[in-house]
Amino acid sequence: MAHIPDSLNVVAQCRHYRVGLWLCPQFLFIIMGFVIVVAMTVTFMVASRYSGDPFVAVGSVAAVTTIFFTIGHVVINSFERLAGASRAQAEFISVISHQLRTPLSAMKWQISTMKEKMGKEHTSIISILNEVENENERVIKLVSSLLEVNRIEEGRSFIRKENVSLWGMTEKMLREYKISAESMHIDVTAERTPADPFTISVDELKLRWMLENLIDNAIRYSHKGGKVHIRLSKKDGKVRWEIQDEGVGIPEVDQKKIFQKFFRSDNAFTMKTEGSGLGLFIVKSFAEVMGGKVGFVSKEGKGTTFYLVFPAAESQKSR
Repeated sequence: MAHIPDSLNVVAQCRHYRVGLWLCPQFLFIIMGFVIVVAMTVTFMVASRYSGDPFVAVGSVAAVTTIFFTIGHVVINSFERLAGASRAQAEFISVISHQLRTPLSAMKWQISTMKEKMGKEHTSIISILNEVENENERVIKLVSSLLEVNRIEEGRSFIRKENVSLWGMTEKMLREYKISAESMHIDVTAERTPADPFTISVDELKLRWMLENLIDNAIRYSHKGGKVHIRLSKKDGKVRWEIQDEGVGIPEVDQKKIFQKFFRSDNAFTMKTEGSGLGLFIVKSFAEVMGGKVGFVSKEGKGTTFYLVFPAAESQKSR
């Protein structure tokens, strides 16, 4: 089969602009061409039937063709500009994120070294370094999120599946978030039914990212003295992981947009919590690419329950 030049390859052009087929200028050009041909044919048939004058028929076809061609040109040109801007934005984010990663990682190492060399008597300096370290870690996570979003949108998010104990991962995450939860006087608990490891076939690093986001959100959007509870269950060969909080909840008007990139609900700002609006977008993308799904149930002022559902690993399905 002869090689198709990139200029004529619609799929290649869509990949170049990093947009879906129905947002791709080249594909829209083909669709508009088809619409114009159909419009010309229908106009000629109708004009010939009802007027009988060939000049009227030709004039009608010319008028309709001009109108559709003008509309098509405006639409395609607008989409081409938007697609170009989207590509430029993605490339900018990728370059900036990679440039930031190196100095941020170096800063993290330097802060750690300074803390180790400080004696216990320098408590005030160590306290300041801890704050700097926390902010540095926050920016590193933001940069990592931006890079991951870029990979997802380009279809370059690599998945390496292996059998992972969802219960084991949950216990590990709870140990890591223990201090954070205790500082806000939030009681975090977990249970499983039945008592097995809940093994699933996923990318371990991406699963960790997902659980981090969901647990972190549940704690940050809870009121002081509240409770966060995690449940693991299994039914019909599916493993379900859910996390329930007693926090601010998600307003009904915002619920359809909660998995959109950069979206944060209004009550997130009233809680004065920091966030990029990327976490849930990444969670949903990872869940789908690994064969699972994510969803939630929420009521404003009452709390939210997020859940993940994955097929159980083959060795676990018969249990």
